[in-house]
Amino acid sequence: MVAAAAAGYSIQAGLGPVPVLPSASTTPVASPPPGASVAVAPPAAISAPAPSRDLQLEVAAVEAQVPPLRQLQPLRPVPTRIIDPDQLRRTLEQEIDAPSNLAALSAEQDLLVRLGLAAPGLDLRALSLATLTSQVLGLYDPNAHDMTVVNRIGDFGLIARFTIAHEYTHALQDQHFGLARLGANDSFPTDRVLALHALIEGDASLLGVEWMERHVTLADLLDIGRLLLSSLQPVVPAGTPPLISRTLLFPYLEGMSFVSALYRVGGWAAVDRAYTRPPSSTAEILHPDRYLAGWTPRPVVAPPLENVLGSGWRRAYLDTMGELTFQVWLEQALDGDAARALAAEWTGDQVASWSGPSGGWVIAWRSTWATVGAALSAASAADRLVAAAGAAGGSSAHVERVAGTTVTLLLASDRGTLDRASRSLGP
Repeated sequence: MVAAAAAGYSIQAGLGPVPVLPSASTTPVASPPPGASVAVAPPAAISAPAPSRDLQLEVAAVEAQVPPLRQLQPLRPVPTRIIDPDQLRRTLEQEIDAPSNLAALSAEQDLLVRLGLAAPGLDLRALSLATLTSQVLGLYDPNAHDMTVVNRIGDFGLIARFTIAHEYTHALQDQHFGLARLGANDSFPTDRVLALHALIEGDASLLGVEWMERHVTLADLLDIGRLLLSSLQPVVPAGTPPLISRTLLFPYLEGMSFVSALYRVGGWAAVDRAYTRPPSSTAEILHPDRYLAGWTPRPVVAPPLENVLGSGWRRAYLDTMGELTFQVWLEQALDGDAARALAAEWTGDQVASWSGPSGGWVIAWRSTWATVGAALSAASAADRLVAAAGAAGGSSAHVERVAGTTVTLLLASDRGTLDRASRSLGP
């Protein structure tokens, strides 16, 4: 998803976690998930002059307002830089256009189209750049333990102060709970990483609401008008696939609902305890009662196809998609309520893809469901969705197998490849 990339994350105020480049020693577990934005430079790579003394004092004043509200005391200072949108865009363009990242974008586009999660012709490079440059307000880097604010207005008004409060909350989270240690820099599995970021962003978003209630003044009326006006504008570019839109907003909207549910149970202490047992799936974010009851997804392994596909094939992708992705996918075959109800029966999944000679490809997606009826309904919807995707995006073949509450979906570039892949499933 755009909010999850192969390299890792900086926590941002805006649309979601911004991915950062891995270290030279990093070996990715998998290629980026479908719809993932490319890896971009960490904030430390952004060149910006040190804030003026007056600006440093204004930043410090906002930072001092956060700990009493969040009930976490700072353990060390947090370096801060202020940049403009042009500086952000130049950095993003440089990293997006690195050859390895352009190759990853191409692979992501193929997967989205083949699963019917995006229409042919998607330009993920342009979409990623447009989204990140237009929406990012600030970033906190859990590797460098510093934060960056993108000043889009020119003065240090309400929007900049709100961004400082949001990002400083991430700094406090990091100092007390260790965001990198929890996996905030991970890329796999997407479902778990997205759930973790929903906790992190939901926490900072709820704090932001409290900060606004306490610290907005009459002098902020102009900026409040700007915020209201911006809320009427699209938060993602026109034509953005629904999965990417939902993934961008999920950590903020559903994340704040999840954290609010924890807060109602036991205040900020209950939110703090969640960092000792972070949610492991978007299902727990969508259904906080499951998280509070100790529910976890079932472990699922995609069919191993290496031995049946033959020489020249390599696994290009491995991930867990989760309830949120199924919900968005199923909404293309069912009405909204029915799609959400069926997706809520999800209990686990894993998807893998392989690339082979002459442009051949295979996708294997195995999922488990709460009931046999839900598994049959999911398989039926998958048949329609994949058939429609094949008709829109080019020739492909597919088959679904249902065994109890387990559904296995195989897609391939041609019938011969599909037949070879199907041997792994047995008769």
